[in-house]
Amino acid sequence: MSLYSTHSYSRDCTNWINVVCRYLHDAFAEITFNLVTYLAELLEKGLPSMQQSLLQIIYSLLSHIDLSAAPVKQFNLEIMKIISKYVQVRPGFSFYNSAQHSDALKASHREED
Repeated sequence: MSLYSTHSYSRDCTNWINVVCRYLHDAFAEITFNLVTYLAELLEKGLPSMQQSLLQIIYSLLSHIDLSAAPVKQFNLEIMKIISKYVQVRPGFSFYNSAQHSDALKASHREED
């Protein structure tokens, strides 16, 4: 952090975001899902000028999380729907026909039982 504050961090912004998100996840792993949920709400309700930065931060945080351990009530399909509104996916891809959607539905049904 001191390298960034003194403008001597020599790598690009994306690398810096990844380093900070790794630090946050390592230090506060128990609230990372809450942080992603909060950032998704900011993405939906915040300024359009913040969207790109928020998506980079969310992506970086998600890359450090074991999503198979995500509690369904905290991190659910609604959050993924919010994020997916702002993400371009390859042509022909549909989350609702994908293995991830199928896994998410199975997980949500297990949580309800």
